[in-house]
Amino acid sequence: MLMSFDSLREFLSSLDGIGDLKRIKASVDPVHELGAIAYHSLLRKGPALLFENIKGYATPLVTNVLSTDRKVAVALGVEGDMRAMFEKFLSGFRNPIDPVEVNGGPCKEEIYRGEEVDLYQFPTPVWHEKDAAPYLGTFHGCITRDRKTGDQNMGMYRLMIKDKKTLWMSIHRDGLAHYRQYEAADEPMPMAVAIGMEPLLCVAAMSPISSGLARHAEFAYVGGLRGKPVPLTKCETLDLLVPAQSEIILEGQVLPRVRVDEGPHGESHGFYGNEKDGLVYEVHCITHRRKPIHQGLICNFMEDGGKRITRSAVLWGKLKSLGTPGVVDVRFPDPGCGREICVVAADIKEPGQVMQIVETVWGVNAMGPNWIIVVDADADLDDWNDIWWRIYSRSEPHRDVWITPPRQHGGHQPLVKQGFTSRIAIDATSKFKGIEFPEVNAVSRELSQKVLSRWAELGLE
Repeated sequence: MLMSFDSLREFLSSLDGIGDLKRIKASVDPVHELGAIAYHSLLRKGPALLFENIKGYATPLVTNVLSTDRKVAVALGVEGDMRAMFEKFLSGFRNPIDPVEVNGGPCKEEIYRGEEVDLYQFPTPVWHEKDAAPYLGTFHGCITRDRKTGDQNMGMYRLMIKDKKTLWMSIHRDGLAHYRQYEAADEPMPMAVAIGMEPLLCVAAMSPISSGLARHAEFAYVGGLRGKPVPLTKCETLDLLVPAQSEIILEGQVLPRVRVDEGPHGESHGFYGNEKDGLVYEVHCITHRRKPIHQGLICNFMEDGGKRITRSAVLWGKLKSLGTPGVVDVRFPDPGCGREICVVAADIKEPGQVMQIVETVWGVNAMGPNWIIVVDADADLDDWNDIWWRIYSRSEPHRDVWITPPRQHGGHQPLVKQGFTSRIAIDATSKFKGIEFPEVNAVSRELSQKVLSRWAELGLE
């Protein structure tokens, strides 16, 4: 049955019911071992992992909750192909629903202040072998408030444990803009951290949602996806609203005019990185459910979170609204941070159409992607064997590959120097190449659907 979820627990119960949650009862070391298990399960497109026996801790931790298309579809409450997920993601922008404030909530079942605050109570992995320290925040929401308007923002900024009450953090986008407002006034910035939220709130926290969408944009967006408002409750020590159904809430402030060298930490571009201008977050209060479930992710070129689907959906919506001719599908693959490489499937009808598509994609994504590959409409954008076959068999490098001079770019990969990098586009379509390509040797879609519908009957599942 298709449904929306009010909490992480409801979502995990649903995954459990379809065999997409694995409870790991064997003892696992949070230093390196847990992260490596999560990584290899990602590569195998495995289930969500609930670690119930982490060395030194009684609290469980869950990861890989949105690591496959199937789990993202469950979170969205949709059935069907990738296009159905695109349309559902876009519905949150078209029909936002403001959150509703409630009194209390499960996130306040236990409350700790002052000397009772201890970040080490939660099982926090050293996710990668060369990480500087345990990272408490890798799949969560950092909630801040515009000092002038009072509007809240929720972003996902990594949080490294420094001591029992202090986290070092890397911050960007709207959260950084809010911090600069407070720092200019020589004030600490109030910030709450919500861990263990229902999955769509995590998706919103890592997505570029415009603050112009609604007063509390990320929460209004998720309300639109759910078809009902997100319940928020007021913090114990801050004038901020947080998701009432969260597993864990941290309350505190980010210090003005203090900078630290945060990291290194493994990042989604596939390298380790550190933040020379990291910030300091002091935690003054912790609230959580009784027997909370901690949540996190292993950050690598493949990762949890459905990032490639959300960013593909946003680009698809923009190209559709612009009436870009011939475009039938788009995809940002996981490698490239889900934003640096884009594949576009198109029905090419006339010369010059491929470059028109390329220029449109670059026009609506000023900071990326660096790489664009245009393929024919019959391509499988989720099969890189198919994509690479089309690149080598249908493109002449001297004619069908375009490389731009360096231009401004906001990516994080090491080759970007001083904010500038070149871009490349590859025409891997078969039209207007001066030859008639032979018929493709492939099983037809109709026959594929027929035999796949018998897969269980044939005993092959």
